[in-house]
Amino acid sequence: MDRNHDGIRRRSVFPGRSAAEKSGAIMDKLERFPPDEIVPPAPKPLTADQLFDRIEHQRRNIAALRKYWEEILPEFPVPADSQFRTWVGRHSLDIIVAGLDVAMERHLRRLKKDGERPWTADDVCAYASGVMKNKQKDANET
Repeated sequence: MDRNHDGIRRRSVFPGRSAAEKSGAIMDKLERFPPDEIVPPAPKPLTADQLFDRIEHQRRNIAALRKYWEEILPEFPVPADSQFRTWVGRHSLDIIVAGLDVAMERHLRRLKKDGERPWTADDVCAYASGVMKNKQKDANET
């Protein structure tokens, strides 16, 4: 154990190594992991035009998803924009559409079975959300 300038004992990060060996080990780590790879560069400041573009893009995505819902699930009321905003904030359009498609297929299979409780719009949203979450997790792992 080494002692710091106050005389308090402390454990060395590189026990049993001389100061030169310690600095060499630190430099070796820096060479393997340059600082620009360790710390991402600071993001560029967001401009008002970029923010307006982002808002418009989100509105268009929500409008398209509302229309898609009306096409594939006409028997259910369209969810509130807040539901679509949540999905758009978390997933790509591909994943959202895939989740809705799987939920629609599941709903159609349930209609063919006797004795099953019919789904509500909330059931469809919950099932689609679960599918989206799993697809997102799978996409992140690859």
